[in-house]
Amino acid sequence: MNPFDMMKNLGGLQNQLKEAQEKFGALRATGSSGGNMVNVTVNGKFEMVDIKLDPICVDNRDVPMLQDLILAAHHAA
Repeated sequence: MNPFDMMKNLGGLQNQLKEAQEKFGALRATGSSGGNMVNVTVNGKFEMVDIKLDPICVDNRDVPMLQDLILAAHHAA
């Protein structure tokens, strides 16, 4: 590859990069933990876009466990 040829085509490369970023933004992945008690959906930018909690896992006496489950589901996604 000639670096000077790449420099001539920077506009095209920028357009390709922008298109790829848009496609990644549209991707969705879902991870779960705790036997599907916690489900987290992230987009292609690794931003959490949805979270679903089974009502059985919402117990204010065990908030640390819920936090761990959410974190585990996010990692799984």
